Amino acid sequence: MLSRRWRDLWCSTPYINIDQPEFGIRINVREPIQEEVWAKFEDFTTNMLLFHCNTVSLDKFRLCAQSQHRRAVERWIRLGIRCCPRVLEILVRGVDRFPLQLPHLGSSSCRLERLYLSSVALDSRFAEGLCSRFSVLETLELVTCITSFENIASSTLKKLVLDSYEHQTEQPLVISTPCLESLELTIHDRCYQDEPSDYFPVEKQRRLLASLFNAITLDLNGFNTMAFLKKNLDEFPIYPITRTLSIGHCFLDDYDLNDKVEALGTFLQNAPCLEKVIIEYSMFIVDPDEEWDMKSITLRRDIKTFHCPKLKLIEIWYESGVDLRVTKLVWCLGRILPDASIKVSMYR
Repeated sequence: MLSRRWRDLWCSTPYINIDQPEFGIRINVREPIQEEVWAKFEDFTTNMLLFHCNTVSLDKFRLCAQSQHRRAVERWIRLGIRCCPRVLEILVRGVDRFPLQLPHLGSSSCRLERLYLSSVALDSRFAEGLCSRFSVLETLELVTCITSFENIASSTLKKLVLDSYEHQTEQPLVISTPCLESLELTIHDRCYQDEPSDYFPVEKQRRLLASLFNAITLDLNGFNTMAFLKKNLDEFPIYPITRTLSIGHCFLDDYDLNDKVEALGTFLQNAPCLEKVIIEYSMFIVDPDEEWDMKSITLRRDIKTFHCPKLKLIEIWYESGVDLRVTKLVWCLGRILPDASIKVSMYR
């Protein structure tokens, strides 16, 4: 059907996407993989990568597979790295007690512009590479990864996403990225257990917040009230260039709503260029069985007024059915930030 010149054209394709579900193998850790089906998938994928022309650099290499067959998956990652992709995406799913360790990127890291990793383990060699060998990396996304290093340092990184990652060192993670424009940080849900958790204690949250002063956009998830609550504003870091702050699932502890709003105000007071704040599912937990009445809505008279000169808009997002608590939140925000417009939207 095609001319002969098309036969080997796939060997120099600039984009490789290996997606296990597309081969009819669902990624489900509870169901065993049929060995015959996996053998065909493994044979096809291995041959495709082996015979791809390694003198042609890839624009993008993406791998989505199950770590149950660790040896094959690690081989595919190494073969993909060999092609020096500009964009590298590794998504690994599995039930192994020890997660798959990302292979050393070597000289291919000098061409990498975007790196997305999901469910892999990263050691100190990865952190050293970020600092010295990833010379053009602009976007780094770590989702449910396990890290065993104490510093993310990069002179080129512009966007950083840390989503439910597990930090396995006693020292807090320090982020040193002078060109960072956007940070999305999600803390694991274990921080909101009934008993105190050592997973990411308040002091580590405070130190991490203090290291983010160079971000233009901040997207924070999972922080609690004590990380922001300060008696003296001089103790809180300054965010001189931050323009957008988004908080999701934050301030969900047992503090009074007035205290939570004042904790948020502490941040806003120290962000002189802030223009927009987005609040999603924060300040209180939505419980459809809980009854609320107007008597429960009270405002503390001594609530502070915070000065945030460039703040123009506060967006509040919640599901429908929580109108009274949202009303109280709007009242509190209106008291501490009287010059900002407040927009309330409901998810349907």
